[in-house]
Amino acid sequence: MFSLSKIDRHAELMNRMADTVGADFSRAIVSGAMSGEQYRQAILSCTNCSHPEECASWLEANPGGAEHTPGYCRNAGLFDRLARND
Repeated sequence: MFSLSKIDRHAELMNRMADTVGADFSRAIVSGAMSGEQYRQAILSCTNCSHPEECASWLEANPGGAEHTPGYCRNAGLFDRLARND
């Protein structure tokens, strides 16, 4: 079972990644491009990632944005799809 602090940490990483690559979860959910369940599943997928420290470092190294997520991102396809739709 996941602790709430782990879920919160990964939700924060996901939101920072979305900002960095130009994906907008709120817009995607409102427009129907993504469901709330898909968002929840993406967060749970992120909690299973073995690279949260590298992710945080990558985000710090890319404050101006990036075109793609790092290769180890478990939600890379989702971020890419949402960034293209914005």
